[in-house]
Amino acid sequence: MSIKAKIVDIKKHEQLTKLVLNASGIELVIISLELDESIKIGSKVELLVKATNVLISKKPLEEISVQNQFPAKITNIERGEILVNITLDFCGNSLESILLKNSFINLNLQEEDIVNVFINSSDISILRVLND
Repeated sequence: MSIKAKIVDIKKHEQLTKLVLNASGIELVIISLELDESIKIGSKVELLVKATNVLISKKPLEEISVQNQFPAKITNIERGEILVNITLDFCGNSLESILLKNSFINLNLQEEDIVNVFINSSDISILRVLND
């Protein structure tokens, strides 16, 4: 699973860096303690998000501190005894979310459902810089 994005803004303060990225029209924000010096505005990157850090809701949430919130379509569901692995698509990017089975049942999620995805800015990292 991968998210490809382009860096559109970089702000640094002491050891902290805030990156704003465009992933097929969706704005994502990353907070990082370390940033490779080769990464600049305009760099195309592949992002890494741990599946357990991808939260899902059937409704958009207002007044929430999570910076990254966007719609996605459920494309695959793998049910286990304890966990459920959900594959999501947003604008051609693929992402996974792992939920406890009880949460999955309570949300009544189905393939093709459009859900809202939430990811903290500190839970996204740059896997690699892409060469075009």
